[in-house]
Amino acid sequence: MLSSGPPDPRMPRGTNPEALYDESTDPAIQLRDLEEKLSRCLAGMTMHFQPIVHAKTRARFGYEALLRSTDKSLPHPGAILDAAERLERIPILGRAVRAQSAKVITEAPPERGFVFINLHLLDLFDKQLTSAFAPLSKVASRVILEITERTSLAGESDLRYRVAELRELGFKIAIDDLGGGHARMGTFTPLDTD
Repeated sequence: MLSSGPPDPRMPRGTNPEALYDESTDPAIQLRDLEEKLSRCLAGMTMHFQPIVHAKTRARFGYEALLRSTDKSLPHPGAILDAAERLERIPILGRAVRAQSAKVITEAPPERGFVFINLHLLDLFDKQLTSAFAPLSKVASRVILEITERTSLAGESDLRYRVAELRELGFKIAIDDLGGGHARMGTFTPLDTD
């Protein structure tokens, strides 16, 4: 066995030059792992539709579209959203949610009522959202977009313009989780929502 000898004075105190590299702490590897998990979750993504009923009458008003995945590497919708935000993949996730929801809405009879679909604030600036050719635009009159606030919109001046564009296509607008997020929903007035 070789003696390591006296400590090297050039090494910062408290470091171990013989420590092994641990890839689990490497940020690049962590991001790659998160990207793989998100890709698997998107490949296994499904939409579930939970009934929304009037509290007093118990009559069905519509449904809320809920994101789920058969892949459990990101165990719940919040983890999937967190990963998409961290990896700057919100547009990809939003488009997938809207396309799958549009397919189900198209196949369901209109008597089923409105479908509420959560919309990340960053999705508001996705040009595909306001395209008349996007899958969800074709069923806009049956959709209420619930804008959720998971990020700050400080400096986003054309927010109201984007909401007006959505209304012109036939979408209705609601605010989800009011009082949560970055508490910037003061940007909206009661006239901005349906």
